[in-house]
Amino acid sequence: MKGKQVQKRDDSAQADLLKLEKQLHSSGGVPEEKLIHKLRVMTKRVRAESVFIEDEQLARRCRKKARKLAHYLASARENQVLINTIDVLFSDDMPLGIQLFRERLIVSGSEPSIKKAVTLKLFSDLKSQVEGSEQRHPSSIDKNVFLNQSWLDVEKGARSLSKQNIESYHHWRKLMKRHLFYLKYLSESDREKIAKVKALAELLGDLHDLHELLVVLPQNARKSKDVVKTVSSYEERLHNEIQQCWSGLNV
Repeated sequence: MKGKQVQKRDDSAQADLLKLEKQLHSSGGVPEEKLIHKLRVMTKRVRAESVFIEDEQLARRCRKKARKLAHYLASARENQVLINTIDVLFSDDMPLGIQLFRERLIVSGSEPSIKKAVTLKLFSDLKSQVEGSEQRHPSSIDKNVFLNQSWLDVEKGARSLSKQNIESYHHWRKLMKRHLFYLKYLSESDREKIAKVKALAELLGDLHDLHELLVVLPQNARKSKDVVKTVSSYEERLHNEIQQCWSGLNV
């Protein structure tokens, strides 16, 4: 982001946007899954880091451009996430109903849901907006005060968790991801804390993917005893690992 306080780090949003732009231009007719994932992560990063933009109007424009690109890319990623979750759940023995559902996902995802030209246009709009927005340098921010407040939001989200309310975990994941972006921006040298927060955010992402699969899974397959047993076991394992990670962060 331009101006006298622009970041000089190689991992700044501007530098990473430039790398993604090169990858996008060199991609084939339709961006591959890994690139789509990187683009979606960047939209989340831009939205989180927009809080550091001096001009609030410009910050809102950045968030708007990021949301627009993320929304366009969403459909291209959804099917693959569902397929990946199925493969993790039933790596040893996949029930017939799940196999048939997985095959339908593959067929429905065989036709590209996004176009490279549109993706490039939306990405270019986002990149231009970010580059034209002056961002405060980390050294000009009281990072302890800022990160402490962000962490209080994470702790508040943790106190609101309920296994009966899956949205409470989805909301907590958003707070955790936002804190992760803040950590990387303000305290990039704190590698251990960043790694722990990232690990927890990824586990919450796996839990969210499982919940999304259960929403779209056909009722007859979802209520199968084998499926119920496998899903319950996987969900319990995720909850245990999430609790362990969370405890590790609060030591």
